[in-house]
Amino acid sequence: AAGLLAMVTRAEGGQAAAQFNLGARYSAGDGVPKDSQRAVEWYRKAAEQGHPKAQVNLGLAYANGDGVAKDLEEAAGWYRRTAEAGYPRAQFNLGLCYALGAGVSKDTTEAARWYREAAEQDLAEAQNNLGSCHVNGEGVTQDRVEGYAWYAVAAANRDRLAASNKAAMSRTMTINELRLARQRSGQLRQGLAKRQRKTD
Repeated sequence: AAGLLAMVTRAEGGQAAAQFNLGARYSAGDGVPKDSQRAVEWYRKAAEQGHPKAQVNLGLAYANGDGVAKDLEEAAGWYRRTAEAGYPRAQFNLGLCYALGAGVSKDTTEAARWYREAAEQDLAEAQNNLGSCHVNGEGVTQDRVEGYAWYAVAAANRDRLAASNKAAMSRTMTINELRLARQRSGQLRQGLAKRQRKTD
């Protein structure tokens, strides 16, 4: 209780991290009564100060109509702010918006671009979706080898859907295609590891 009181004090004093954490508490009903509207109020305060997780959660609230009137354009707008600042979960969500035409005009090229941004930061769901873009030629040139390679990377990151996609594809590829795809997935993993070391 003392910890919660201190958090409320910091949140009311304008600290973005405390505002986000308080929003998350109201969202989950953790130590306070579950209240989606209060969660949105606190997420908004933190989001307006540039807190990336708060911006994503506020976007999700608008996307789902949770604690606020459903507004897909507003959701996409919050994802975009954070995506452009380099936050992978927002980049993935914005990619989904473009893929589905949710709050933005449908644009498979933009969807693939944002999936790639998040995939290159090692977000498994984005790696899987980028793989599908390559396999189906959606927003990028069709390339089954590249698609399989991204599925393999995502599967190594424990993405179940990617593991299933990879297994299904491996049954339809030639031995040579599989050899090239495995080489390519190794290159991608090396590149991701190198990027990770730079940011650590």
